[in-house]
Amino acid sequence: MNEVERKEILSTLHYYNGNLTKAAKELQISRATLYRKMEKYNITKDKVIK
Repeated sequence: MNEVERKEILSTLHYYNGNLTKAAKELQISRATLYRKMEKYNITKDKVIK
């Protein structure tokens, strides 16, 4: 389950070019929750925007 969530977060962030506000809205979570999940899965904006 964690890998599925990680991939969904990465995919959504990539789609929105790293825009955390839009990605959080699409994922139906708060920006704060998105930040926590990014930290949990070791996702940085550098990994998203390439």
